[in-house]
Amino acid sequence: MICESLPSLHFVLGEKKYIWFEVKSTVNQIFTITEAAWELKRVDEVVASGICEIDGTNTVRLLLEPPSYGAYTLYVSYTVPPEVKKAQVNIIVD
Repeated sequence: MICESLPSLHFVLGEKKYIWFEVKSTVNQIFTITEAAWELKRVDEVVASGICEIDGTNTVRLLLEPPSYGAYTLYVSYTVPPEVKKAQVNIIVD
């Protein structure tokens, strides 16, 4: 399975917006995401975290508001039993 997402997203300081991840099977397998969580990190420091909303069976979303200017990495961890998968996206705040 793959998680298609943009390699980086841009925010203006003070913006709060939803980020969606659509998970697709590379072999047309039917699956269900049972849980998903996220962490926003600056270098190795977690600056925000939360639980993702699961929309249907293959899409997760989260509401993100980076706290200050700079570069971050957003990590999303989701479960497709019995596997735990991870995705990451660079977040730039101007």
